[in-house]
Amino acid sequence: MRIKNLMEYLNLITGILCFSYFSFQYLPVIKNKMDTHKWVIVKVTAYRPIKGQTDNTPDFTSINTPAVMGICAISQDLLSAGTFNYGDVILVPNLGVYLVMDTMNARHRQSMDVLVYTRHQEKIIGVRFNTLITKVR
Repeated sequence: MRIKNLMEYLNLITGILCFSYFSFQYLPVIKNKMDTHKWVIVKVTAYRPIKGQTDNTPDFTSINTPAVMGICAISQDLLSAGTFNYGDVILVPNLGVYLVMDTMNARHRQSMDVLVYTRHQEKIIGVRFNTLITKVR
């Protein structure tokens, strides 16, 4: 991975720490609530904080929080229906636990975008159709 400046490096480290914190903090909760939570089928993709994939402010989410690893964007239909809200913690099996801090363009339906920093990470996630996700908290 090639890091261009100190801010990008600090953002990456912060994201890794946040991701680790959320992943390990909610493991007992996930185990207890796997059967009781409502599962939603979505398409999961990845996005990078660059102008071509976001708006004019790629370093900030739609609710003006820093774009760091461990966050995700949810399609507007899932937000408006109340299925998920900003600040919810979402479990994506075989991918991890993510914090909802962003929203996708209105053209996307039943979708979730995971924030990554490299094209390589984007390719690893790819496009995952019919993925079951659930709200952990």
